[in-house]
Amino acid sequence: MGSNFLLPPSRTEESLISELRSAFLVLPSHVSVESAWLKNLDRLKNLVLNNDPRDFLHWDVIVKTMFIPDAVYTPVELCYLLCLSDFASRWRSAIKESPFGSPAPSRYYPDSSGNLLHHAYHLAQFESLYKTQVNDMNFILEFGGGYGSMSRLYYNLGFSGRYIIFDLPELSALQRYYLKSLGLPVLSVADFVKGDEGVLCISDMHQLSSLFVDSSLFDVSMFIATWSLSEAPVTMRSLFLPFLSQFNFYLLAYQERFDNVDNIEYFSSFKDIFADVVWSNFQIPHIPGSYYLFGNTEREIQIEKVEKR
Repeated sequence: MGSNFLLPPSRTEESLISELRSAFLVLPSHVSVESAWLKNLDRLKNLVLNNDPRDFLHWDVIVKTMFIPDAVYTPVELCYLLCLSDFASRWRSAIKESPFGSPAPSRYYPDSSGNLLHHAYHLAQFESLYKTQVNDMNFILEFGGGYGSMSRLYYNLGFSGRYIIFDLPELSALQRYYLKSLGLPVLSVADFVKGDEGVLCISDMHQLSSLFVDSSLFDVSMFIATWSLSEAPVTMRSLFLPFLSQFNFYLLAYQERFDNVDNIEYFSSFKDIFADVVWSNFQIPHIPGSYYLFGNTEREIQIEKVEKR
């Protein structure tokens, strides 16, 4: 199940584990539901309550759903990153994997993991297209953040603004645990409203809506959903769409079909909803059946020009 070489937890670790388990204890079980994702959440709950979460990146449900070890495309993505002109000065330190959670190192680049390299590749592609850096953003909204790896990478790259991960309650709890264990600033809703910089992990759409009244959030803002939006039920996607109109940049990845939904058709219609966004939709050549959908508004182009004068 895990590495089996963990030392006894420190007081800080004990406190974080207790906080994580307390969060899961108040969440309902889904034993009577046939949904594969809800069964995964029950499996995660069982592991959190009965296993050492300091080893969670070895858990079967995590490896199956959100920690991608080395894949056939890992060498392609690593080669791209290594060839970046600022790899040594910027990316090398950003993709250094943390030992927390006991992640399996990449056999192609042992200082990192296949999962972290995969996330870095997405961001490097985005930055190359728009000639901007993610650390220039002041607000990020990520839909479906896994265990928090992408947000961790943003902070590794120098991001210092406000970041929201919107996800299922179980995953929000796991994200808070992971990010706190790395020493990153994890916010309460009250902290976020005050303007504190850090990561807010939430699951309630009404709560999310109440935070969007602050228009300054969207000065230089970005929405991320790497395969998550394309795996969500269409009804959930429809409820979430109204939150997306104010962003300047968009980084999405999706697969052709998921659970009988034609995502090619869906994201073709998705683009039409946002009239002021210039979209770049292209296939990911080394991941058959998957696509990037990057977007940028004319409003943001003007902001970028002002900043560079």
